[in-house]
Amino acid sequence: MNGPLWIAAVSLLFWGWESDSLILAALMAVASVGPAFSARRFALGQAEFHRALDVCWVLGIGGLLLVYSREPVGNVFRTFAQWLPLAALPGYLAHIWSTTQRVPTSALVPLPRWRNRAGHANPALDLRSAFITVCLLSTSIAGAARPWFYPATLVVLGAALWLHRSRSASLASTLLLFAVAALGGWGIASGLARAQPWIENRVLEWTSRLDRDGAPSRISRTSIGHRGRVGGSSRVVLQVRTEGPAAALPNLFRVATFSAWRDGAWYATLGGFEKLEPQNDEWVILEGTPTTSTLHLEWARSTTSDLVPHPGSTRAIRELLADKLERSPMGTLRAETRPGVVSLRADLGAAAPPEIEPAEEDRGGIPPLEKKTIDRLAAELDLAGQPAAEVVARIERFFFTKFEYTLDLIDEPIPGVEAPTPLARFLLGHRRGHCEYFATAATLLLRSAGVPARYVTGFLVSPTERSEGFIVVRENQAHAWVRVWNGTTWQDFDPTPPVGLDALVTAPTWWERLQRSWHENTFGLVRWWWLGEKRLLRQAYWLALPLLAILLWRFRTLRAARPASSSTTHPNERPWPGLDSEWYQVEQVLEEHGWSRQNQEPPPAWDARLTRGGWAQADTDHLHRTLHLHRRLRFDPRGIPGPERDHLRHLARQLATRLASLLRPPSRD
Repeated sequence: MNGPLWIAAVSLLFWGWESDSLILAALMAVASVGPAFSARRFALGQAEFHRALDVCWVLGIGGLLLVYSREPVGNVFRTFAQWLPLAALPGYLAHIWSTTQRVPTSALVPLPRWRNRAGHANPALDLRSAFITVCLLSTSIAGAARPWFYPATLVVLGAALWLHRSRSASLASTLLLFAVAALGGWGIASGLARAQPWIENRVLEWTSRLDRDGAPSRISRTSIGHRGRVGGSSRVVLQVRTEGPAAALPNLFRVATFSAWRDGAWYATLGGFEKLEPQNDEWVILEGTPTTSTLHLEWARSTTSDLVPHPGSTRAIRELLADKLERSPMGTLRAETRPGVVSLRADLGAAAPPEIEPAEEDRGGIPPLEKKTIDRLAAELDLAGQPAAEVVARIERFFFTKFEYTLDLIDEPIPGVEAPTPLARFLLGHRRGHCEYFATAATLLLRSAGVPARYVTGFLVSPTERSEGFIVVRENQAHAWVRVWNGTTWQDFDPTPPVGLDALVTAPTWWERLQRSWHENTFGLVRWWWLGEKRLLRQAYWLALPLLAILLWRFRTLRAARPASSSTTHPNERPWPGLDSEWYQVEQVLEEHGWSRQNQEPPPAWDARLTRGGWAQADTDHLHRTLHLHRRLRFDPRGIPGPERDHLRHLARQLATRLASLLRPPSRD
């Protein structure tokens, strides 16, 4: 049995065992090992090889689309890679059942420009080792964690390497070298498995330092201290529609919650994320509470970096196509899902899900540079000792009556007043700012009064922004507010003056209307692609079926041939030049007696070695003339004229006669 053929068959069976497709793999293995038991071959020309590899491309692209339409985005490439042997099988079968036992380079890429260029210099390749590698890689995806995977891989690779071992090396040295390589590979694989968490953490830290904004769930950089106009674009973040029992739409959609204020940014310092376990396509956040209303959300995932915008009273998430949904102790939701627009339903309850109780940071986390100003205002408002509800009311009244909301930020020094920070100058001086100023100041004032508070980012939802029955939420509706601890639960408190909220939804100018229209159409196009309206586009793998049928139909005239007639070609195909050259017989004798040219051996060194083996100068000259004519016949697009072809035949016969008198292995230095 041909070694590479049975090695490929074993690799296929190994793949089928690990991927739970043993029956399919067994059928593929039978087809791949058939040439070892049958003398039948097929006269495949360049055009047939092109069609065979085109079938591989159609199966690969169609399979990728099929997996893409049925799997979460995080599993697409992993699942697709497990089926690569099936996509590569037609090309491999064409290779091993052909009379040439080689695949032309032009067949590898299905582009006319590549194939036209490769047609002039079109070397043939042996793809058997590549196919075995593909099988082992696909097997590793399904079973690398199983204890028998590495030993089985060693058996397959060891068999392949054994067939190509050096004949001059002893059996003991060969086995010892393979054992050392196997142990080294095991050590490297084990070390990489142990080092993977450390590497991932270091990469995350490094990329976070490069990223000016950091991870959105851990840090929220504000515009406090900036000058000039702020505010986002009219890009659509999500669309919301109420379903079920009539209920008022919440106007605040939370994205993330933070606890520590330092140097112009808020940080989440209270624990990491915990995975929520799905129950029948539902992630329950708060059990035992009835659903009061349901919201249908269509969310552009990239706009919030995987953080799910949701009302604070969300008790469950349904119909979300995600690999994983996580929740932080402070109520932030993070989903691992595909790109584009994601659809989900949020069930709201009468009570908000619990969040971690106040920590020390929530009670007294006021930076030293801000403390003097905050304590001064807290004293002026007489907040000390007041109940939480009264503290909230006084802060709200203070901001609503004495401050102005604006997106045109200023940060000017106050003559005669000690105000070392932008927040202090906002509170004691110009008293003009946007939601980040109000939410930050209110959080610190609450803490100064002994009321635990946290800073929240999200979006302000306006019921007047509608499109096709959905309420539209845009990037410029990003908002910040406060979570206040009332002694038993956390509650939302929005300290931004109402005039500021109204300013977000004022009548747009013609330019703003044009921008809004552009962003709505962009969102609509992405939504049209990712959600259900035109899902046939996402299931384009069906288009591969008629194309595959056409390619297979074009093989209907394929002729069988015997190995002895390997030089025959398809009637409509130009034969490959040089396959019938008499040089190959000469080359076989040279290889058998150690006279063939070695890899990377210069011609002068080859001549010297032949001379030491008893060759005369006339013999080497005769050899080079014959080889030169063979190479012209084989690789010159113009070929060689008839007389020169006859001369090649004559030279090869003379050289074969001369070799018969030199049947003695050459000496080697």
